[in-house]
Amino acid sequence: MDAAALSPDGSRLVAVKRSVNVSDLYLISPAGRISEQLTHSESPTVESNHWVFYPRYSHDGSTVFFSYDAKDPYNSYRVDLAILATSAINPSARAERWTVPNDYTGGDVSPIPLRSGALIYTKFSIDAQSWCIRRSGCRSAAAVPGWGSPSRRTIAASQRCRAMKR
Repeated sequence: MDAAALSPDGSRLVAVKRSVNVSDLYLISPAGRISEQLTHSESPTVESNHWVFYPRYSHDGSTVFFSYDAKDPYNSYRVDLAILATSAINPSARAERWTVPNDYTGGDVSPIPLRSGALIYTKFSIDAQSWCIRRSGCRSAAAVPGWGSPSRRTIAASQRCRAMKR
């Protein structure tokens, strides 16, 4: 397993399991056993496999946010990750798309859910910037215009301020 996040109450872990051609999200019990598979990214053809990265729980633990490569049917080598959210309670629920990445950039990564329900994430373009979106389907905007690449982001526990190292 690779790239994991602990639920807010500490009762479970969501982790990325990577193989040679695909990756998926799994819920793991405190004993270390896989309890549920949240994504199903493998396809009969390798070119149609998907990748998931950067899982993060919402503050109430009901939702898992992650980056996902929505495939371009005309170009299997193009990878522009989008942020999706899926239920951590109902594994059969369909994931909901939160962001639309810029074309040919690598996309949107590293979601940080806020208590307000908003989401901060890294959006790649010519450079990388921290962006904020209030909820799925809303327009997102640069969280800190002009800050450039957010190589390190920290959200204070109160969520009233954030620090970014250039």
